[in-house]
Amino acid sequence: MSKNKEGLASQAKNFINNPLGIIGLFLVLVDGIAGMVIILSKLNVILNLLLVLFIIGFPLVVLRVFFILVVKYHKNLYAPKDYNDEGNFVRTFDPNTNQVVQSEKETEQVESTSNRTEELLVIKETIKNIVSIQEAILHKVNRDENVIEIEKELQKNINMDMEKIINKRKQRFTIEISNLEGSQVLVDALDVLGYESEIYYSVLRENRRVNYFDSKEEHSAIWLGNNVPLKDAIEVIKASKLVFPHLRYIHLSNDTKGDPPNFIHKQIYIGGSTSTADNYGLTEMSDEDFLKLYECKRKTDFHSFIKSFY
Repeated sequence: MSKNKEGLASQAKNFINNPLGIIGLFLVLVDGIAGMVIILSKLNVILNLLLVLFIIGFPLVVLRVFFILVVKYHKNLYAPKDYNDEGNFVRTFDPNTNQVVQSEKETEQVESTSNRTEELLVIKETIKNIVSIQEAILHKVNRDENVIEIEKELQKNINMDMEKIINKRKQRFTIEISNLEGSQVLVDALDVLGYESEIYYSVLRENRRVNYFDSKEEHSAIWLGNNVPLKDAIEVIKASKLVFPHLRYIHLSNDTKGDPPNFIHKQIYIGGSTSTADNYGLTEMSDEDFLKLYECKRKTDFHSFIKSFY
């Protein structure tokens, strides 16, 4: 009996986390109480008839109100956790502010990218000049073939590293990671691969302790922007899966319900809400499924494989 009560309490708690659940719970409670009054009380026929008419009519009134909410005020039907990025919940109710913030962010990224690229080009050119001077000096000295091969290999590595850094600054999408234990490890790993990323700290959790981490079990999804290039998407997902083996869901941005902001189509979010993945009806992907995903050669096949787990 106690287990049944705990189960009901747990279900009721899940309901009240969402406006839709609150409406449903309210409807069930009102009709349930009215039904109990009819069964247990000794009211006269007229009062019982009124209660029966109320039980029939009340859901119809709620249905009408619910229809108006869905058509005209659908933004009010979602809880913060239903969004890939909970910050979008705050910005949803002020589109003008959202556009200004996004525009300023994109402008800062473009200016920062341009300045850093110019600096890196200057550094690369300087390194090339230093290498050229070293070659001119070393050509005057008798060197064996091993020394020559080592020098060429070093020069090749320098060029590859510089190209990787410059390509990273030209990154056309963003990578955000939930505040999970080990998130900084993933940030560092992606940096080695040539990708910029950052850890997302929810504005709703600013008052929590400094060393607080989100639960991995509650953040096991990957939200993948539809416009992220295939090669980059595979590399980022592969690195994320190595650091966080618990990841088991992937969802594409163009399949998101409602009217999502445009920037999520150019974003990879690691550690999305597990409950949101369940609401989307996603099926868990095994380690073997991820290995098959990495073998996709075309973007259409890549997206089709992800959608097969919807």
